[in-house]
Amino acid sequence: MRNINKMGIAAVMAAAAFLIVPATSAYASTPTCTGVANIGNVYMPVSAGNNVNCDMAEGDDSTPVGILQDSMDLCYGSGSGEHRVTNLGFNIATDGEFGPATKAALKKVQAYFHISADGEYGPQTAASIKFYLNQGSGTQGCVYGPTH
Repeated sequence: MRNINKMGIAAVMAAAAFLIVPATSAYASTPTCTGVANIGNVYMPVSAGNNVNCDMAEGDDSTPVGILQDSMDLCYGSGSGEHRVTNLGFNIATDGEFGPATKAALKKVQAYFHISADGEYGPQTAASIKFYLNQGSGTQGCVYGPTH
């Protein structure tokens, strides 16, 4: 009788292990953005090898996050910007910290483009949004990156 109970408990625990799956990013197989590159005169978040198909999510703290924040604020936020695409009613700091405010702003930008509004930056977002172009005293504005 004890062997049957032990086998039953083991079976229940094994089944439960399949139900308990750790939360992962929607872009788990995509490399994390670790740097910034000037690609087509647009500064964009990139992973190793200047791959623009990279991801960032809440909790990340990096220069690529700052580039995303700056572009979102100038192109879609309520801050000053004569080249703004639209005003989605947010004003975020460019501090390089992907916190709740950055996630909420990114969700608004994603919803504006009718893409998955999960608040995570990945290939779909990179291909959809505009980035702020600033060539010093030359051309300025919000432009699509090379993956659009």
